Amino acid sequence: VNAVTHVELQEVRDGSAVYRLRPETGRTHQLRLHLCGLGVPIVGDPLYPDVRDVADATVAAGTSEAATGRYVLGGTNLTGRELAAALCEATGRPAPRLTLPRVTCRIAARIAAIVEHRRDLPTPLQAEVLRLAPYTFWFDSRRAHDELGYRNRPLDETLADAVAWMRRSD
Repeated sequence: VNAVTHVELQEVRDGSAVYRLRPETGRTHQLRLHLCGLGVPIVGDPLYPDVRDVADATVAAGTSEAATGRYVLGGTNLTGRELAAALCEATGRPAPRLTLPRVTCRIAARIAAIVEHRRDLPTPLQAEVLRLAPYTFWFDSRRAHDELGYRNRPLDETLADAVAWMRRSD
């Protein structure tokens, strides 16, 4: 079964377009793929939201009379460089010294797809992740904010808690 997403242009400003995305079937992670397929890469890249905030919003969606359907529960929108800098700050590790060119990511994605197809060889990153790596994406959780009271906590708090949890788990 193919995933279906309804895409509606909301506005154009400063050379960028704002779209409303409504997944009808499938999962919200399909939004990146559908927009890339339309030739509309998304500006910026979301850091996945804090799981505690998603859990709160999920409960609100199941119990609120204001809930009207599916929601995008995003985190802080960041470019890849901003995310790397925030992760370095949270972990105390140095920043990466190398940024791979898009063509390198495309080649790596093709190689990973071949390896994945064999299924007996594990890949460190999935082909689709490598294919999308050069692009950046923005997501808007405004509807979840308005209807569910969804709020994503500050990025530095989420990262500090995640790093502390990982260090305790070692």
